[in-house]
Amino acid sequence: MNTFYFWNKPKEFLIEIARVLKVVASLTLTFENEGFMKKSPFVKNKFNLYTTSKVTDLIKHILLNIFEVISKQEQVKSKSGDLVTGKYNVNIRSFK
Repeated sequence: MNTFYFWNKPKEFLIEIARVLKVVASLTLTFENEGFMKKSPFVKNKFNLYTTSKVTDLIKHILLNIFEVISKQEQVKSKSGDLVTGKYNVNIRSFK
């Protein structure tokens, strides 16, 4: 959960995940959307940011099938103490 931002080569990493997944296995990715993450002061150049469409396109190109995308939003307290609306994907579930 929330590690996808730090993968240096996400396509290659996902290809390896697809290679080792059993036929009946699934992959679940959870990440906050690019628009929300850009507003966070701690993000700067440390994170690779994604939209749902960028991630689903990436997954489709490595021969995994997407069978569920769940997007949510919630009120969270920022590091400065302000309430902000976080938009995130609970998961993009894929299977081989």
